[in-house]
Amino acid sequence: MYNWEEFITLVEDSTTKKELYSLFFADESVRQHEIFNLPDDVVLAIPENSCLRKDSTQVIYYGNSRFDVWCCRLLPQQVVCLSLFDGIRTLYEVAEVFKFLSGCNHTAADLKVRYFLRTIDALETEKLVNLSKNPTARIQTINAKDFLIKNSKLCYRLDAPTSLIIMPTDKCLTDCEYCYACRRTIHEKNLLSVKRILELVDEAHEIGVIGINVDGGDIFARKEYQEILERMLAYKIEPSISTKGYVSKEKSKELARIGLRWLQVGLDSTREMCDKLVRRRGYFDRIVETIYNLNDVGVRVRTNSIITRESLHLLPELVDFLMTLPLTDIKVAPAFLGLFRGNESMLLTTLQKQWFRRIMEEKEKQYPDHKINWECEEDILDAPVEQIAERFSSRPYCSSGRTQIVITPDGKVVTCEQSPQEGEFVCGDVTYQSIMEVWNSEALKKWYEPSKELFIGTVCYDCDVFTDCVCAMGHCWLQVLKIRGRLYDAHPYCPKGKKPKQHWN
Repeated sequence: MYNWEEFITLVEDSTTKKELYSLFFADESVRQHEIFNLPDDVVLAIPENSCLRKDSTQVIYYGNSRFDVWCCRLLPQQVVCLSLFDGIRTLYEVAEVFKFLSGCNHTAADLKVRYFLRTIDALETEKLVNLSKNPTARIQTINAKDFLIKNSKLCYRLDAPTSLIIMPTDKCLTDCEYCYACRRTIHEKNLLSVKRILELVDEAHEIGVIGINVDGGDIFARKEYQEILERMLAYKIEPSISTKGYVSKEKSKELARIGLRWLQVGLDSTREMCDKLVRRRGYFDRIVETIYNLNDVGVRVRTNSIITRESLHLLPELVDFLMTLPLTDIKVAPAFLGLFRGNESMLLTTLQKQWFRRIMEEKEKQYPDHKINWECEEDILDAPVEQIAERFSSRPYCSSGRTQIVITPDGKVVTCEQSPQEGEFVCGDVTYQSIMEVWNSEALKKWYEPSKELFIGTVCYDCDVFTDCVCAMGHCWLQVLKIRGRLYDAHPYCPKGKKPKQHWN
């Protein structure tokens, strides 16, 4: 571990000003990050299933983590650093090589290496695998020379997507009270044909897509689901599937045979309440049986639980029950309003959110060996101004139109799965366009790089960080539309914009 009080005096690095090292660690959370506590003899390596791709100005390092594709954009020095993790060198030896390459002492080199690992969250989602803990992991090595780009620079948008959302059907197997989906009725003759879907999967593989979120609608509501999934899995494209359908023993075996590894099912509450929320009698028992059927054939299962005002009091009982099931992890979150349906009577009040957070914190302590994912933000009207500003500045990078697009059941292309699927929101049509034709179109560009002139009369128009904020980080059009009533306005969290007058989720 570093002695931070003495650290600055130990640094001899002609390429980095000493003041910058102080700034790096001004935040206590950075100093406490697990990366800086890793022993020098740890051996890290690049997982076999991660990908490296040269874009026009940067290198993309990306991979699949269960239900999401992670993506890191790298500059040449970072590519070189990544290449040193060959499964043989220890962390100390990597720093020694980096010391030689960058012309500084070991302490400065070690700091740079660890800071790089922290920047890409190397241990999160196994962007690098720790061979000291998992010596049998399958790994790969890379030659940095193959990925170096002259005059490189980081760009917020990729040359081609790394993931897609494809909606094979608009049909659902339940009718959830809290549903946020568009659920636009599409005549069966207007659905993308299986032939066309398979062609899109072929193209996705060719351009480097490694993850497809199979959304909708429920994939199992389309009779050709097996053919679609089999094509994805043949290319080692990981399909992220969330279902509320019953999966029999026979279907479970077939899914395992074609190579499916993960599946998410909805389990929102205890028996009677769960059936009520999805409006299907006997649903709870069928989905529990589904979990066991999938587990028996080695398909790992995550549950997703949406908590409403009516079901909140059953939350402790629900979590306790989930802990008895053969699950990989669980996900729990309060219901929220979409653009299309739902009502505020479902949403948790401020006090109920506080209780929700307390219960989930207690359950994390009660079950330390289980993976529990949960989220419950304070409403914007209840949180302090400083907290809202921090939430805005630390909001996640938006993937819409930057790393992925959404293909609707009839082939229309939009930027977000919660988006309306008609009118100005449509930016392409894969019934006659390829994925890359849509990706490079002006119709899509207006969503990821909108003209500043569209924001005349708002604080965004006069803002000096418009490009970094709206274009680079991404503008959440749906949140803006939902609370502001129009598309071209400041994000509700923006400290420069007017504070919303009503609650929202």
